[in-house]
Amino acid sequence: MAIPMGWFILEPRRSGPTSTAVYRPTYHRCMSRSSRPTRTRRPGAGRSPRPDPAGVRRLPQAGRIIAAWRRLTSPARARRSGPGDLTIIGLSGGADSSALLLALCAGPVSIRKRLIAVHVLHDLRPRDQALGDRDRARALCDGLGVEFVEREVSVHGAIRGGLVEGRPPTRNFEAVARRLRYRALAEEAVVRGARFIATAHHADDHLETVLMHLLRGSGLRGLAGIAPSRALPVRLNPSNSAESRVDSDGPGDRGVTQRLALIRPLLAAGVGRADSVLVCRAAGFEWAEDRTNSDTTRLRAAIRGRVLPELKRLRPACLEASVRCAELLRDADRLTKSAAQRVVERADVRVEGAKAAYRWPRSALRRRSVLVIGETLRQAAADRGQNLPRPSQAADSDAVALSRGVGVVGGAAAEGMDRLTGRVLLPVIAAIRDDSTEPRRFRLPGLDVRVTAGEVCAVTACPAPAPARPARQSPRTKSTSKRPAPSRRAPRGRTTRGG
Repeated sequence: MAIPMGWFILEPRRSGPTSTAVYRPTYHRCMSRSSRPTRTRRPGAGRSPRPDPAGVRRLPQAGRIIAAWRRLTSPARARRSGPGDLTIIGLSGGADSSALLLALCAGPVSIRKRLIAVHVLHDLRPRDQALGDRDRARALCDGLGVEFVEREVSVHGAIRGGLVEGRPPTRNFEAVARRLRYRALAEEAVVRGARFIATAHHADDHLETVLMHLLRGSGLRGLAGIAPSRALPVRLNPSNSAESRVDSDGPGDRGVTQRLALIRPLLAAGVGRADSVLVCRAAGFEWAEDRTNSDTTRLRAAIRGRVLPELKRLRPACLEASVRCAELLRDADRLTKSAAQRVVERADVRVEGAKAAYRWPRSALRRRSVLVIGETLRQAAADRGQNLPRPSQAADSDAVALSRGVGVVGGAAAEGMDRLTGRVLLPVIAAIRDDSTEPRRFRLPGLDVRVTAGEVCAVTACPAPAPARPARQSPRTKSTSKRPAPSRRAPRGRTTRGG
């Protein structure tokens, strides 16, 4: 039920564990501007003058951002970009997300009807600071005539209550907050029927991520940094409405799969942090500053404040170069995953109870590259003896399966893949490729690998089977729950014995 609140309409709605309030700036024609009641603002909310999209319209960055958004929301095989599709904008009130919204609103007025700004309020910062950022983001949407939605999540409650599925207990509050934020954005996208979620990651964030992964010794996927767009598959519970629950119990659960797309128009447009500040200043908007960004005890903040300025001084085009290099690395990663998928499909798979064993002749794996062997083991850990989506189709660790809400398909499997890093897999790969004939065993997160003279066996735990449901299926439609494959007897002399 809509409740008139002065010069805007407030429509409260509660969905799952998050609370939602929708604000539509609907003016009453019978009221003059002078007679409209003013809203009380919280102290320190930072009243900003009404944003001026006309000042942003003159900037070339705005045109590039609009073109990138239209390109990312157009069909993949379309020759020309479309007018843009309904998009959920993650709006924090900072310079980057505010610049994204300001640049899109600098285009034709019809674009604003395709935008829904969502602000996620969490409990990692003092309440007054969080509410001040919320008020600033809402004021920006009011000035631009864009629909504003507020959602609230509890990071501390999620950690205490174990609401994060598929993940071991963690005290990484920022990582949990990021997963809850993605879940809230995906929930709103499902409710509104939007297929795209836009975040304000830009070229500086991409280079920071690449440097962090380089210091950690990441592989191709990590060195590729942040992708301009990626698929975000979610699983809906068909027995409930789209607003209530979205099951995410992992690959074995049942439900309707809906594929969303996570897009980054600023990154696709080659926009950096300095461009975001320029857009906000051109609009006369005073953005919010997150104090944690200046905490140089955190690796990302230290790279942002100390390393990137020096790199830009030495190589002014370092941002554009890192984006070009990332495209090549993503292509190489796709080729590696494709080759590893063929190796997994040729494995002798034997499912016995709660275990699934993948067996290969050691000679077949030994002649493969280090990248392909490592990816083969990761895919086996993710497959777990089931008919699961391949890692090339799965979402990355930024959006994982979470309880009671939108969840990424294969959340538990994706978690197992994330823990099988290059540092963990390198000793196993070295044992497969060396000339030793002694049997060796490696206990990895979610995977038990045994290497003998003639065979490599990777054993992983199978997910709990979903309760059977009677369903009619078309002859051309494959079942979503694959029966355990019949055991194929391994060749003689290649059975793993002992440890």
